[in-house]
Amino acid sequence: MSGLDQAHQAFFEANASRTSQFYKLFEHSDEMRHVSVLGMRSSLSGFFRSVPLDREGRLDFPGSPELWAVAAGHSATDAHINKLLKKVSKTAAPEVEDSVLLRLAETHSRDSHTVQHSELDNFLAVSRIDAHRAEPLDERSALILAQRYDEYGGAYAYFTDLTALTASDFTQFFAAADHIKSHPPLAANFQLGELDALVEWICLLRRRQAIGDNEARKLFQYVADHFASAADVAAYADASLDSSRAILAACNAGNGQASPDDQIRACMLGVNGAQLSSVRGKAFQGVLGRQNVPRLENLFSVFDAVKTLSGNGPMHDEISTLRTDVAGLPRIELPQDIKSLGKEKDVLISYGLADATKRVEEMAQKAGKRKPNRKAIQKLAQELLAQLQPQITAALAGPVYAYFLRPTDLVVSEDPLLLRKHRYFDYVSPEAIRGSLIAESRFVPQSEGTGSYFEGGFALFGVGAGQAAVVGWKSGAGSSADAAVAQIAALRGTIWDSLTEVDQRLLALRIAIAGEWIFESARVPEAFEALNDATIGLLSLSRRADLLNGIKARDWRKAQEAVTLADRLSLGGKYLEHFKSDPWQSPVARELREVAGENTAPHLDVLGPLRHHALGCPHSHLLSDAPYEEYERHLFPSEVAERAAEFKVYLAYLADRVGVGPAALADVAEPLLDKAFRSAQLTEPRDWHSLLAAYASVSAADLETALQP
Repeated sequence: MSGLDQAHQAFFEANASRTSQFYKLFEHSDEMRHVSVLGMRSSLSGFFRSVPLDREGRLDFPGSPELWAVAAGHSATDAHINKLLKKVSKTAAPEVEDSVLLRLAETHSRDSHTVQHSELDNFLAVSRIDAHRAEPLDERSALILAQRYDEYGGAYAYFTDLTALTASDFTQFFAAADHIKSHPPLAANFQLGELDALVEWICLLRRRQAIGDNEARKLFQYVADHFASAADVAAYADASLDSSRAILAACNAGNGQASPDDQIRACMLGVNGAQLSSVRGKAFQGVLGRQNVPRLENLFSVFDAVKTLSGNGPMHDEISTLRTDVAGLPRIELPQDIKSLGKEKDVLISYGLADATKRVEEMAQKAGKRKPNRKAIQKLAQELLAQLQPQITAALAGPVYAYFLRPTDLVVSEDPLLLRKHRYFDYVSPEAIRGSLIAESRFVPQSEGTGSYFEGGFALFGVGAGQAAVVGWKSGAGSSADAAVAQIAALRGTIWDSLTEVDQRLLALRIAIAGEWIFESARVPEAFEALNDATIGLLSLSRRADLLNGIKARDWRKAQEAVTLADRLSLGGKYLEHFKSDPWQSPVARELREVAGENTAPHLDVLGPLRHHALGCPHSHLLSDAPYEEYERHLFPSEVAERAAEFKVYLAYLADRVGVGPAALADVAEPLLDKAFRSAQLTEPRDWHSLLAAYASVSAADLETALQP
């Protein structure tokens, strides 16, 4: 309980019966018997922190508590969903909330070693989606998500960005994925790649606020509808190119005057970042170049020509266009040992253009006859579109790679086939297509066969990109690799131009007032009592004792060392919540109230870690989390690495001190992170103390040097 915030402590200690029941559950759990299982997908201690509560501290079940009394298994047919919803209306009233919660928690202990996800995992996944939404999930939406998590859990991070989706939208998306699942593995791999890439385009545009919630929902519906109804391979190519055009039109970058390739860069990076003269624009274009990504402009031109050929218009000009645009698509050099690569060989060979070129020439020959067979030409045009599907997949996935990767990443610069080796599901395994079709993104380092590759969708591609970026990274080896992955993922997902100078000043003032609060607590009893309450669940028991005892003894070094910079940032926010007027005279407090009053919607979340472990999402959150020490107990060091991925806070605080605006930080953040890791002296992967010390080692002189052209 000591690792929980006040609200969750109050909930679980609300009465003796509740405390006793959950204590017994925890007492007999694997976490008490075997420390080695703490890294399971959801631990009970993590569950206690994640139980959704409303503002009054009551349980806030997604959909309804009654729904979770009946949600079980993994069947998600409409008939089964309707049957379960009928049971919901007959279930007992909310007095059963504790029993429902206990039942869910017990499935974790009972099922975690026998099924991929327990019902507790399903509940937490749906709760995390619900927590991101302005309008809560209705019962049908929550039930659909609970029932489909085992198959499509890797896509759920999308739904934390697309927060206006309804039950019909979820149903249609899963129908589109089910439709893909019915196809041969290699075809399904390309189709799934196109679907994942398009949804990620929408998510990235929504995150940048280039489109609104409702626009994002309409685009998502558009994509899902087209993919669910695609009848053949050519129809998938049609759906992909048509959907990508709709997304670019919604973003409206360049007002339609720019090429589609320039438009998607502007949509993803913003006007300033899209400039090819900018550091970010050069890096984006550099990844596209090193990976030989097909140009959307060429593929759109092919698409338009095929559409025209489907009508009764002239053919020669369109066939000439097809010849030019197919010739303009990139050719790739295949490995010399291609014959020994199994299914990987088939995927790479499919990117060849010999058959597509042949189809164009066959069309030209038929069109050159005195009485051209228009139907035969149209059939060849559709076959051409189908043969270009691998090129379309690469063209749609390429901008996502360019957003999260850098041309200086070793895996990008030394492996021109990296994009084309992406396994959107594990098509090599014969059982994969019958299992979880959409998996979480991950980078698979491999020296055999065709080498390393990415696997999974794009919902958490930032994490996979971080895993790829540390390969060959001089500062990311050994015990600091997990920390480097988490921090690179956090940096590369940051939309720096959404952070204002007022935001940065607010951050610095909150940190400053926390320092004053600690000092003034030695002489102002009211401040000490408030600090005592504010640090519950924020600091571990030992560091909280060091802080409070240090204040009493006027041992300022001990007191200050007990609180990290991010802890102070949290305390600064709590200061404003607790004190309606200042208990001591302070210029810092006056300026803080003034800045906070002007900045009613700060953008400080962009300075937080990427919280995929804690919140199941692919974007940054700056929040008060469990103490670092709580994460030390977890099996996987990636979780404590995510918790401590706070370099952006240190960088923004330093920038405010030396008068550098946040817009300048985008280009220097990663080089300065590299400098921090070079000085890091981590004793083992969970050594967050040394990691934070490394962040603090970056000086004003380092920042000024990095900013020099």
